[in-house]
Amino acid sequence: MLVLSSPLDLGARVEAIGTASPTELAGATNATITGWGATSERDEIGSEALLRAEVPIVADRACSGQLDGERIDADAEVCAGGTGTDSCYGNSGDPLVITGEDGAPKLAGVVSWGIECGSSSPGVYWEVPAFTEWIETRVTDPGAPVPERSEPSPEWDDDYECDDECEWCDDIEHAG
Repeated sequence: MLVLSSPLDLGARVEAIGTASPTELAGATNATITGWGATSERDEIGSEALLRAEVPIVADRACSGQLDGERIDADAEVCAGGTGTDSCYGNSGDPLVITGEDGAPKLAGVVSWGIECGSSSPGVYWEVPAFTEWIETRVTDPGAPVPERSEPSPEWDDDYECDDECEWCDDIEHAG
């Protein structure tokens, strides 16, 4: 999330989007994804044009059953796709948008991860309504502390440095 130092000039080409409520997301059956990412597993470049696709929202239990043994965090993630149309490489952070109860577009998710682009496995998105309180706090007080994680990731130690079991950490440390 970015907090801008000054407001955007809203108009015909730049519009604000509201965040979906938990109720709106629970009632949604379809969503729109957009982005400039890859269009297949073999695509290493991505698109030069902004792409858009309609995808079905997938229930948490059904989603977890289609992710090759991976599980989602049902309190913080939502799934969509699984019909051959999906987000892909280069789309991380891109929006998953639903139509709200008022007919307006609402941000419901942010591209996070998936098993294979455009496959029968749905894509996984951070569930924006689960973070609404945190977002509102950061907008009103950008200096507010970021909540600590409840459980450390098995790949990172408490100082967010690579641990001895992380195979890809050397690449990250040398790249950054």
